[in-house]
Amino acid sequence: MKRRAFLLGSTALVYGCGGGSGGSAASTTGGSGSNAAPSPAPMPIAASGCARGSVSTVWTSQGGGGDAFSASGAIGHYFLRMNNWNWSNIVNPASQTVTMWWNGPACWGFDTTETADSGNVGGYPGVIRGWTNDSGIMTALGRGNGASWTQSSGMGIQVFALTKCHVAWSIAAPTVYGSSRYDALLDVYFHAIPNPSGSDTKLAFAIDIYQVTLDGGGNYYQNSVLGGGSYFLKTIGGVQYAGIYDDPAFNASDGATSSCVLFCRPTSATDSAHNPNLWGKMSAVHDLGAIIAWLNQTSPLDDSGTPIKHYGTGATVTSPPIASSIYLTSINAGFEVQFAGTANPFTTEQFWVAVQNEADGPAALQGNPVAIEDRPLASCARPA
Repeated sequence: MKRRAFLLGSTALVYGCGGGSGGSAASTTGGSGSNAAPSPAPMPIAASGCARGSVSTVWTSQGGGGDAFSASGAIGHYFLRMNNWNWSNIVNPASQTVTMWWNGPACWGFDTTETADSGNVGGYPGVIRGWTNDSGIMTALGRGNGASWTQSSGMGIQVFALTKCHVAWSIAAPTVYGSSRYDALLDVYFHAIPNPSGSDTKLAFAIDIYQVTLDGGGNYYQNSVLGGGSYFLKTIGGVQYAGIYDDPAFNASDGATSSCVLFCRPTSATDSAHNPNLWGKMSAVHDLGAIIAWLNQTSPLDDSGTPIKHYGTGATVTSPPIASSIYLTSINAGFEVQFAGTANPFTTEQFWVAVQNEADGPAALQGNPVAIEDRPLASCARPA
């Protein structure tokens, strides 16, 4: 499969100011503050030669009891989990096996022997910076004081104070529906406090960025999410998203007061000639700080200059979806997989998160390894 580098523009954006009026398609301003930060400079994030090898750490999880397992390592500000919420579907029955390997947070992958489509997402292996919904992992990462991990990982930043947040992700994954069904998802979480515990699963806000989806037949995302045409188009940092705001179903699945769901174009809902099964971009840099600043405005405007609407009611948004007072606590990048088979592996070839004064690129990956013991993880299922 040919991978494409994705380049960003350099539109200047103002973060962390809050309470402004809706911005234009070309730029986003959050008020009159002075915390200016440019979008990422144009830079390729093409394939890095990442592959499983003799130096890779490898975990294997086999079904039977429906147990999910946490990943057993953290590297600097990041850690990997074999399943972010519920692995039971994809490793059950006992003959089904998942193998995950990693060389670091920017180079990891997995495969599964599951070839049957159960109709449900079976697991979410991924890399995380910041908070996670497991008190044991939070305690281990915090070396006995789990409440400190979120901010020590560079998260726990109040929206008002956020000056920069860039996220790059480049993947290699199946492209033919019928051989696999999955999405490549960035989950972005916010809490009312900067250092939530692992049991504090009530989110103040959530942003779900579907960078890639491979879905077919009765395409869930096209028919049930974007199918009614009640989506907006918004271009930020050179990436155009088809999105919805405040969908009760996504609010509930995220455990959030409200949420914003964004799909990287192209999609068949927005691009009639596009492949109806495979949406999005295998490689992208997201100016997440600018997305947050846009949603921190009183009445965010889409690319046509129209205020976005509440998905559930159709009412125009007239107050900031994201409050200035809440905290960015976690950024997860992972694959929600229903089936694939070992002939269809998944690989993260590049990943980094740069916040505040951190440099863009691999330099944003910093720190030394710290081990976490493998152990059963309580199920935290989320609907497909």
